[in-house]
Amino acid sequence: MSAFLRPLLIALSLLLAGGASGADPLERKDWHRLPPEEREQLRQQMREAWKRLSPEEQEARRQAHRERWNKLSPEEQEAFRERYRQEQQQYLQQFSAEEREALRETMRRQHRKHHSPPEAGDTPWK
Repeated sequence: MSAFLRPLLIALSLLLAGGASGADPLERKDWHRLPPEEREQLRQQMREAWKRLSPEEQEARRQAHRERWNKLSPEEQEAFRERYRQEQQQYLQQFSAEEREALRETMRRQHRKHHSPPEAGDTPWK
């Protein structure tokens, strides 16, 4: 199941983080056309590159991404969102209805886990 969730979470993380490689995440990528092994290798490289950055550099990249996003007109932002929705729909069509439902349930659990108050002794929200 995590194999289904991982590409979605990484894509979202890259969108929010501004990309570990410094590439503009708003540019269109043909990510899903790459072979799965190559995508996983690139993901691992991006995770490693992101971990090597200092917290200050990570925040600077997030801020730069926010600034690039805010410079787009509302029409450009909506066009980007719509293109992303379409790409995700195409990606999800390769899975059976049961696999898509299992993915939805996994994402719901992850969302509840990350958006519910921490339990006693847990680390605080970030």
